[in-house]
Amino acid sequence: MYPKLILRNVFRNLQTYTIYFLSLALIYSLLYAFNALPSHPVMQSLSGAKEMLTTIMSQYMGLISYLILGTVAFLIVYSTNFVLGRRQKELGLYSTLGMKKYQIIGTLFFETMLVNIFALVLGFTFGLILLILLAHIASEFFMANYFGNLFFLDPKSLSLLGYSYVVTSLIVGLMDILKFRKKTIISLIQENGIEKSRIIKENSILQLLIFIISSIVIISGSIYFSDYHHLSILKNWGVLLVSILVIFVILFYNTLSNFLLGVVKKVSSFYYNKLNSFKIRQFSKQADSNSVTLAVLSMTLTLALSLLVFGGSSYTTMNHELNRYAPYDLQANLYRGNEFHYGNESVKDRLQADGFDFDVVKEDYVYSTFTSDLTYKDIIDTSQLWEHDKGLPDSKVHILGISTYNHLRKLQGVKDIDLADNGYLVNANYKGTIKQIQEFLLQKKDLSIGGYSLKLASSQPLDTVYFLSSVGLNDSGTLIVPDKVIKELNEDFTTYVVKYKENIDKRKIEAFMKEWVDKHYFTVDGTELNDFTYQSKVRLSELYIGFMGVIVLVLIFISVVFIIISLSILSLQISTSALDSINDYRILYLLGNKKKQNKKILIHQIISYFFVPLLLAVPLAVSLSKSLLGYFENFANTTITIDVTYLGVAALLFLIYLVITYKVSWHILDQNHDHPSNGWFVLGL
Repeated sequence: MYPKLILRNVFRNLQTYTIYFLSLALIYSLLYAFNALPSHPVMQSLSGAKEMLTTIMSQYMGLISYLILGTVAFLIVYSTNFVLGRRQKELGLYSTLGMKKYQIIGTLFFETMLVNIFALVLGFTFGLILLILLAHIASEFFMANYFGNLFFLDPKSLSLLGYSYVVTSLIVGLMDILKFRKKTIISLIQENGIEKSRIIKENSILQLLIFIISSIVIISGSIYFSDYHHLSILKNWGVLLVSILVIFVILFYNTLSNFLLGVVKKVSSFYYNKLNSFKIRQFSKQADSNSVTLAVLSMTLTLALSLLVFGGSSYTTMNHELNRYAPYDLQANLYRGNEFHYGNESVKDRLQADGFDFDVVKEDYVYSTFTSDLTYKDIIDTSQLWEHDKGLPDSKVHILGISTYNHLRKLQGVKDIDLADNGYLVNANYKGTIKQIQEFLLQKKDLSIGGYSLKLASSQPLDTVYFLSSVGLNDSGTLIVPDKVIKELNEDFTTYVVKYKENIDKRKIEAFMKEWVDKHYFTVDGTELNDFTYQSKVRLSELYIGFMGVIVLVLIFISVVFIIISLSILSLQISTSALDSINDYRILYLLGNKKKQNKKILIHQIISYFFVPLLLAVPLAVSLSKSLLGYFENFANTTITIDVTYLGVAALLFLIYLVITYKVSWHILDQNHDHPSNGWFVLGL
């Protein structure tokens, strides 16, 4: 074709391609790193519950990657339109000089492919580095049995990049053909590439009315759906309600500029102060030209920001809850009863006999949990329990002696509590029964336990987490009684709890405990039983924090890609506007405006436009995040801690794109300052 021309054009138009190149490289790097992580030797070295996480992540990433490719296609279409709009006069000149249409299309195609190759190579390089970082984090977090080189080349993820490149090539080629097959030389030279998207005609009263109505609808909808209980309506009316919301968001942005312009004009002291009128007119022109796109970007950013807050808050909460619900490093239970084998032996003795390494132990304690004839249906209303608690009513209430309870609190650094010889207390921290427990305590019932009549010592439940349990699912209600009472009760099981020393190999302990429990399985009447069970903070971490970690990684991946695409489109819109506004800035320059003043105007213009989609994205994201977190809070039986730390990723990307957009836009304008008699008229006409 024209190899020298293609190479020269690519390097000459580097700043034109900057936003497109950077965005594509970032997406390529994310695609490779996140898709390759499940196949990394670190993740493959995991076993058990941890191995399941790898499988889940692979499934998530495989599905989401193709979804991301669809959004990337949208970015490519938009970016290609920008590049073509930016260079139409140049291409018209080529046609004037005798180049055939197919030659122009071919030249453009190979230029873009060359840029894509550079983006692919850079993205792949960044992806390798990012993968090493993610693998290191995963190795530390999951305590993986892998100590080799973290560098990893994944053929499947590399193939995905190749597939992505082919898709982008086809899209670009198709765009080039569709753009130029019916173009004349004159149209190429004269068009500026800017198309307006105004829906509502220039009627001030009508636009004002629509703006107010759309604002009210959006605000009302945000408030209503911020309560997760109202999400149930979406089951039957979801498509309709979402469609209505999208329509009103489009109408909001379609009438926004007219509303702001009308309001600002009323304040003449501000509107006519210095260059404010010019800034506002430039902003209005941009908003009018891109109102529909702004609406779409606002919805995209809403989703991205919501997922960041939801994922980050859920992970932070689960991490916090783990430390609460796992106050010890290890817990082993030995069950009593006729069907079990170790009626007179302690769990610690059994561990010692079977070869447990007690050198890892910093603190430990053995205690027993007792039961009487008292069941949960005897003390609380069991008619309103959750579905998975349907077996609780006939279950016997757990009972602890006050000395045992205080010793367990001491292990956690909590002070003792006092209890009279004829009193009892209730410990409960399970959300599924806490309401019923509180109602029971208000009745101040006397209880007969072990032949003793006991009076309620406090109408407030204790909430000590005294045994390792599932996060959010802990103590349904335990009676704390004087030590003399438990002597008359039946021992249900004995428990051994341990706190480890620093810098020990927890993997070795986990392997021993798993093998130890496995060898004690036996069968009674076709039912498989075990004398022992164990729980550890490591297992809970794998199950809850590990699972949430996978979810968070996936959500961050989706959010970052959506933010990159949104910011890329915003940046391209501003760059296009700079091209369209050359004449406006030329006039300011000829009237005496210095470069510094024009830079300041441009910065204000870029910042204001970047924040336009956030006008709705932020409040909608707050509403959606609150609703999602409320649902998760109820589902996980926990209290959510809001964590906006992950929004720092979004803030960083906003800053990067602001700077790049300013650089590219100023380059378009600045080349005309030095040679106004040449550049302005050649490019701006």
